[in-house]
Amino acid sequence: SGLGKSALLEYWQRLIDPHQVLLISVRCYRQDHTPLRLLNVLVQQLVRLLVELTDEFWIDPVRRHSRQIGRTFPQITQLVPSSRNDEPLKSLGPDNAAARRDASLEGVRELLAELSQHRPLTIVVDDAQWADSDSLDALCTWFQPNNDRQHGLVVFAVEQDGDSDVEPFSLSCSSTLSQHIVMQPLADDAGRQLLRRMSEQTGIKPSPA
Repeated sequence: SGLGKSALLEYWQRLIDPHQVLLISVRCYRQDHTPLRLLNVLVQQLVRLLVELTDEFWIDPVRRHSRQIGRTFPQITQLVPSSRNDEPLKSLGPDNAAARRDASLEGVRELLAELSQHRPLTIVVDDAQWADSDSLDALCTWFQPNNDRQHGLVVFAVEQDGDSDVEPFSLSCSSTLSQHIVMQPLADDAGRQLLRRMSEQTGIKPSPA
């Protein structure tokens, strides 16, 4: 905690060209215990991202999958008004929550895959130690190296000393293309040098400890 991982992520994301890459940046919170909370906020952020794009390549993929995704993530339906020409969904029964969830997850996977054919996709998850295991498992499975339909990158930032029950990289994320970067605290001398350099650049003197 306090190592600056969030600040580092924000700086790195500012270097990404939004005209070349679809960047979905989300954060998980300790107090959120809703099911599929990571994918829920991811879909919510995706909706905000797509409506701001001037390039409308996303409309057809969203139209194809919005009703399927909307069974679990209704915010996706904000992007495409309902149409009489929409193909009806197969009835899953009123009590078949697991089937509805699986259908929605499949819809999200297909939508991300189709979007990534137009622009590489980058998903950044800060404080991923508070994410739910089902969402993490789904993301890791979708972005396996043998999946030639998903063009993208998923970045998980994890606080190692958090008391979460979830270990993101112990799920499906182990692959030859995954890389773990461990941030260590700055040594005292390095911290003082950084403060001195920032003070010289900004003209602001740090307060004495």
